[in-house]
Amino acid sequence: MSTPVELPLSQVQPGSSSDHAGALGVGDGSPPGDVPQLETPPKRRRLSSKRPAAALWMAAELLQQPGHEVEGEKKGAEAAEAAGHSESLSPPSVEGVDATLSRCEYKIFHGKFWRWYAKREGLHHPDAPLKCKPLRSLCVLQRLQMIEAWAKEDASCPEDFKTRVLMRFQVASQRPEVSSGILKGNGWLFTWNGDWGLLPLSVVDGEWLEIPDLCDKLKDHPAVIAMRDKFVERCEFWTDKLNLKDIAYCIELSVGSYKQAKALAQETFAKGQPSSGDRSESLSPPTESCGAPQEQDARPLRLHIHAWLKATRMHTIKNYQKVFEFDDSAPMVSSLAAAAGGRKQASGNQGAYYVQCPKIGQVLMGGNIEPFRDYLVNANWVNHMVQLGKLSMENAREQIVKTGTNVPRMLENLERVRAEREVDRLKNHVANVHEQLALVTRPMRTIPLVETWLGSYASVLFRYRFLVLDGPSQMGKTVFCRSLSPNRDCFLEVDCAGKLDPDLREFRALQHDTLLFDEASAKMVLKHKKLFQASASWVTMSSSTTNMYSYKIWTHQVKMIIASNRWNVELQTLQVADADWLRSNSFYVAVTSPLWVQEPQPGGASRP
Repeated sequence: MSTPVELPLSQVQPGSSSDHAGALGVGDGSPPGDVPQLETPPKRRRLSSKRPAAALWMAAELLQQPGHEVEGEKKGAEAAEAAGHSESLSPPSVEGVDATLSRCEYKIFHGKFWRWYAKREGLHHPDAPLKCKPLRSLCVLQRLQMIEAWAKEDASCPEDFKTRVLMRFQVASQRPEVSSGILKGNGWLFTWNGDWGLLPLSVVDGEWLEIPDLCDKLKDHPAVIAMRDKFVERCEFWTDKLNLKDIAYCIELSVGSYKQAKALAQETFAKGQPSSGDRSESLSPPTESCGAPQEQDARPLRLHIHAWLKATRMHTIKNYQKVFEFDDSAPMVSSLAAAAGGRKQASGNQGAYYVQCPKIGQVLMGGNIEPFRDYLVNANWVNHMVQLGKLSMENAREQIVKTGTNVPRMLENLERVRAEREVDRLKNHVANVHEQLALVTRPMRTIPLVETWLGSYASVLFRYRFLVLDGPSQMGKTVFCRSLSPNRDCFLEVDCAGKLDPDLREFRALQHDTLLFDEASAKMVLKHKKLFQASASWVTMSSSTTNMYSYKIWTHQVKMIIASNRWNVELQTLQVADADWLRSNSFYVAVTSPLWVQEPQPGGASRP
């Protein structure tokens, strides 16, 4: 074993390992094997992308303090310098124009802008940050025009802040070239939008057609064919530069924008005003610059291009938005390609299938590869397109059959999705019908006996009496019962015509507070006495010898109403004990006139 060497005092630093060794008696002749091995703790590394904490001071009082643009930049620069960052927090000024925006200022502008855009486009607040990305797909001039529209319409920002934001984008428009980032990989899914894709309705003879018929007409139009030829020429350029081996592209119609413009045109036509489609016949072809929002509404046909490009090897492309620019439009990179491009070959073709599958709104499709011939299609990709609403159920069924994988299970799942979506659409339709009927429903009369019955539910009792509305048809009995429950979701109507067992499987004890048994008979009530008394006990429905289909419900303090047109007649046919029980456990209202408030007419008459 080697003898430890003692260092001179001049070479021993405080806190060094030699200092620790001396403190442990290494130089005193102590056994060196008893000395523990001391390791220096690892040094913590600060991430280079860590943002300076002091630069966040402007978020609260940025738009309230005068002169914040000078002081904010000074503090932000000091914070960046203290954190070791050499990157500037704002772009440089050009020709003496103060176009500096800190990161916090730009963040505030971005929040103001997407709130204004979401309100303008009718997007819901939770979905606005995801769908509100209009600046990413526009060229420099189009982006500047969009910012000018925001500054003119948004009144929530000070004028000096909007002026500085406008200067910031004006400076950006004067720069010859701005780096757009780095793109890595060998497969990319791009989307291009631009003013070149806006077409007037006159290209289809000014008719608001259905989506399939509209796409059939557009695919043979000279403007669309010229757009395709120009894009194919651009693809040949990228093939020569990047050695592309797989190319798939399609020209699609923005279905959402078209439906919105169609609905607006129908609304304006109903009001007797000329629609945007009528104005489009006198418009000139689309120009290179993006028009104002009013001009865009006059061209309701909005086309965009999707393309899947795959190279023979991996590439690192700097300023990719400039490299893949098409007709002054920068591309948007889909996350689908980023997720699938780095996987194996079978998964990497999902981007190609997204472009080439028979989507809703597809006008043209082309490329040097085809699905099911040049690459295999995963059935889950078809489900993904159905989830996005890009594929119709008929096309999805055909695509699943072509995959030949788990066809029975996939078709069963697809049929279930179709049925559930049909139920949701029907629910929305019913809700719209009820909203329209609520606008024409007249106020109901106040009946003292009904008010007494309602007052009995104010206290907690063991059981309650039910209400009977007995009268001829078309007297408003059903609508009157609905008016007793202000919330439509808390009211449940059950059709009991010709039945002895009401179907209450849709009843929810914590949701429904009023039950209407329409056309219920006296025999039904006698069979289910505990149910109609709303007693504080469980009620078993659909009882039988085996109780195979029976179920239990809790109906305590639930308002029970029976609407009938022959209740009194049925009581006369019952035994005396049964008739007496029904009378003593119910509030009976004989309806002899309409239950709604009648409108007075000139001359003292009333109109129902």
